[in-house]
Amino acid sequence: GDWSSDVCSSDLRKLKINNVIVRNNLAAGDIDGGGGIFWTNSLVVSNSTFYNNKGRKGGAIALVGGDSAFFINDEFYDNNGWECGSSIIFVGGQSQKVYLNNCLIHDEDGANALWCQSPTVFVNQSTIVNNTPNNGGPVTYMNSGTINFSNCIIRNPSGKEFTSLASSTPGNINLQYCNIRGGYTGTGNFDDDPSFIPNTYKLSNSSTSIGKGGTSNLIKSDKDGLVRPRPSGSNPDLGAYENSAAFPGPILISIEGGNKKVTLAWTQTSFTGLSKYKLYRSTKPISDTATVGLIVDTLGSKTFSYKDSGLTNLTRYYYRIKSVNSAGQESGFSNELSARPNTPPSAPDSIRLVNGPHRVALSWPKSS
Repeated sequence: GDWSSDVCSSDLRKLKINNVIVRNNLAAGDIDGGGGIFWTNSLVVSNSTFYNNKGRKGGAIALVGGDSAFFINDEFYDNNGWECGSSIIFVGGQSQKVYLNNCLIHDEDGANALWCQSPTVFVNQSTIVNNTPNNGGPVTYMNSGTINFSNCIIRNPSGKEFTSLASSTPGNINLQYCNIRGGYTGTGNFDDDPSFIPNTYKLSNSSTSIGKGGTSNLIKSDKDGLVRPRPSGSNPDLGAYENSAAFPGPILISIEGGNKKVTLAWTQTSFTGLSKYKLYRSTKPISDTATVGLIVDTLGSKTFSYKDSGLTNLTRYYYRIKSVNSAGQESGFSNELSARPNTPPSAPDSIRLVNGPHRVALSWPKSS
């Protein structure tokens, strides 16, 4: 395997790693732990990526001991801990505290992505998706200790998201303000498609995970280093990345051209303070940062369609829409739809019908 690192410093008690790529490593031997890192003291890993690392216990990282550990803005994917912890195993005393902030854990296989024994783990503003543990097993496995998720997106196609093994020190799994497949007991948890931008794990402008986070465990910047929450004064989004809007925007669902007109329809996820919509039109595609092309800004919150008239037939028009709250804040732009108005052809005034063996032939004059 190999490492690619900007900064890697340590002493006998604490290892600090920043901006590292750890890939293609295999832990072999009796313990077979920590394909990328095996560490027994305090640890800080930031802005780093772990992929295609393998080990029996801890495909990417085996953390055994130490009084604290921090994983900040890190990404884990394609790692395989074939017995436990494809991303990380945490094994420590009950006084050990471990934090995962703005982490992205996706497409892990092998056993569960996270495996915990004894420490208290805090997972904040992280995205844990598309992981496929062996035999439909849990993505997070608690042998003992406590793990707390806050403002996370947790959606995996496996049979279970969590398993906690009851013992003399029962494992505890707590969630608040999380978008989790199947739902979960706790404040602010819900179950909905996070609506990522294609080929990324960033929220589209219509995502219901925008503005749904709590503020008690706020991480003040996202995985890209952008300020959270955005805009200031709003609630944070869920997951590792912050959208620029305070609330989800509408989705254009249909468009139809007619004679010198175009008719549009949209949907909107409800939220407190929704006031109106602003509709934009252009003869060219509309960018995410467009400031021109507004054609109407008085569409009420209960309006879900609009007929745009006085247009030029056979010209293609592009449309996007925003929602606005009572404070004047705007959502991001919706998706884009386009249509060309045109005069509907007149119906034929006669039809010629000819019977034949096993068939009927129809013909009519060309419409004007």
